[in-house]
Amino acid sequence: MPSTLSRVLIDTLQPLFSGLRLALEQNPMYLSAFLPLLHPEDMPERYDPSTRGLGTFSEADMLSLLTRLRNVFPDVAVSTLSKWCYSKAIYYMFDLPRFFELHGRLATALSMRQTDHNRYRLRFVITVVILHFLGHAILGSVERGYTQMKTSNDFPYHNCLSQSLQRMIPEPGYLVEEALFGGIIGIVFREERDDGRPPRFLQSDFTRIDYLFLHCRNGSTYELDPADLHDRITNWRLTRFDTSSLRQISLPRRIRERTCAFYNGDHLAVKFPGDGGELPPKGV
Repeated sequence: MPSTLSRVLIDTLQPLFSGLRLALEQNPMYLSAFLPLLHPEDMPERYDPSTRGLGTFSEADMLSLLTRLRNVFPDVAVSTLSKWCYSKAIYYMFDLPRFFELHGRLATALSMRQTDHNRYRLRFVITVVILHFLGHAILGSVERGYTQMKTSNDFPYHNCLSQSLQRMIPEPGYLVEEALFGGIIGIVFREERDDGRPPRFLQSDFTRIDYLFLHCRNGSTYELDPADLHDRITNWRLTRFDTSSLRQISLPRRIRERTCAFYNGDHLAVKFPGDGGELPPKGV
């Protein structure tokens, strides 16, 4: 039974969840971001989602995807405010797809006092978190088990080990982000402008986001316009960013700790909430 606090947060989040679900169901171009996940056997390592158009998939694929999406789209659920995962490996099995929880710190921040620009940044972060989860859930409905693998040189474009195919396939959540937005979305907070170091996960203040950024496959990074994010959330526009109109910036340090999915927190294979959730040095 949800606590009173959780119930209030769920009521706050419900319009966002409902709006996103409706946007996906009504727009085939948005759905197309998930289509490659129906055929993991066709995805090589370093798969670039921009290389395959909607026309290369069948109508049956689209209907199958829509059915799977409706089956796995999560109910609104909020975790405890300090919940953390202590497992050493992540093994995805989606017999019970509605396991998703939005971290309570994200949900609570949305109900706190903040600027309008920050609120829409935060709503966009939560939207990206849900889309990232749906990428895992769609692949999990096809590929019953896979293990996430991290490689230091390729993050965040790392791979997963498919149990049935016995080979590496792209990480599905980041693949969806890249297909929809042209890259992966990350966060920089106000308090870190000087030293370029993300705050510890449980100390990060989501009411004080300095800016969101888009990190592209070619290594380019861009600061996202808060007015554009406002329009995207208001109108549920899940399209690629026009990088020609964005300010290019240097890649923020420690990108692994900055992605929206990382800040959801609960699914991470970490031993303690260290600097951005990174693993402690050996022997500590």
